[in-house]
Amino acid sequence: MLTKVFDIKKGDIITITGAGGKTSLMFSLARELSTLGRVLVTTTTKIFTPKIDEYEELILPNHKTKGLAKNIFIYGEKIENNKLHSLSYDKIFDLKKEYKEYYRPKNKPEIINIPSFNYIAVRGKGNPNEEDGSYQQAIQVLYAVVYTLKMSYKTDYQIKGFYQFVVPPLEGFWWQENVENVDYLHKENFNWISVIRLPDFITKKDFDWAVKRATIKKKIDCSKAEFFTFEEGLCVQMMHQGSFDDEINTVEIMNQFLQEKGYRNDFNKSRLHHEIYLSDARKNAPEKWKTVIRHPICKIDKK
Repeated sequence: MLTKVFDIKKGDIITITGAGGKTSLMFSLARELSTLGRVLVTTTTKIFTPKIDEYEELILPNHKTKGLAKNIFIYGEKIENNKLHSLSYDKIFDLKKEYKEYYRPKNKPEIINIPSFNYIAVRGKGNPNEEDGSYQQAIQVLYAVVYTLKMSYKTDYQIKGFYQFVVPPLEGFWWQENVENVDYLHKENFNWISVIRLPDFITKKDFDWAVKRATIKKKIDCSKAEFFTFEEGLCVQMMHQGSFDDEINTVEIMNQFLQEKGYRNDFNKSRLHHEIYLSDARKNAPEKWKTVIRHPICKIDKK
């Protein structure tokens, strides 16, 4: 058994370099390892197009081909001249790139309908700038859980339909009691739901596993994390560039746009001010921060 000769274990990442025989060795190893679980096969250059009995699925960016083998999944960019070409790094699934309409709005207001998505969520209250406060602790929990899911392929836990993904941006739903929009002068009164969106293949079962594993491995209590499903519906959104404290200027532009188009804000306990953070505030000056601002809306009743 080649796996014993090379001391290969489940979860290992294997790279094969050298002269002739690389592809044959790769598929020999894949066949052996497929008895232990799923095996991902790809190339950094190009290989002859695999035969149908060498894979369960041959996956290209816009097409999947079913094969006869079990547990062997082959990824590539394209097939050309009977050669499977390598999948470039930027083809790893990135929600920001796949769903630009949700994550890259223009610098002017636009109306959009947001469907239901699943998130990792932590709820809390208080000033988000408080050092080691509840908001900062919530962020640690979110990233502990999402990175546990991202790296799950290196563990014994198998997520059905798993594929590599870029961790989506941090998001937040914000509100203050008895205040419409946001009062930036009294951040201590903020209520918030801090979230990171989950890829569609992540189930509640997978989430529960990640929470338990992250608690043990990261040595932080992740029990406040919840599997949160939310549908925003009809919204207005706009890209804000600059400090969070200057968001009021962008909000005023959005409000003016709504008035002109015959809509109004529709805030309530389940429809909230929403922000998506596209910049790392630790590495960029405030004037360069990019934040998606999204508000729930409805048509003005003219009766």
